[in-house]
Amino acid sequence: MSASMSAARPRFRLLLLGGLLAVLAMTVAAAMGRRAVAQDVPIAVENIELVSDCQIRAFMPSYRPGTPLLEIANDIEGGNPRFWFMHQGPVPVPLPTALFDPASAERSVVDVLTEEAGFVCVDYGTIWHRPLFPPPPCVYQPPYCLEPQPQQQPSPVP
Repeated sequence: MSASMSAARPRFRLLLLGGLLAVLAMTVAAAMGRRAVAQDVPIAVENIELVSDCQIRAFMPSYRPGTPLLEIANDIEGGNPRFWFMHQGPVPVPLPTALFDPASAERSVVDVLTEEAGFVCVDYGTIWHRPLFPPPPCVYQPPYCLEPQPQQQPSPVP
């Protein structure tokens, strides 16, 4: 009996070691998968109280030029937000102001951020979760990126 017990002991150890290695491999793979997919990194925000009606607020440096205004409107909790901007330079519309209304594309004159500040209008008091720091460099493709984009050099043809 002791001969069969001594033969079973190494097999048991190998089986236990194999099981532990499998669990370790799955844990590492899961952690690496989470790290690669984790795009919802918590961003430091300041909670700005918005009162019913319109108030002038700064958009930059919290948002970069070229940021879609819908993204900014999504940072406001309810209140049916609308943005009014005063145009500088040539005015593309008959009025010197431009409206962005996420609920009405046909009323909106602009859809990306070009001005440093503007009027934020809400129907009732709410909170704007504005980022404290600007996001990483523009990840949107032109025409939404107003920042200069690095030019890719064409590769020489061999």
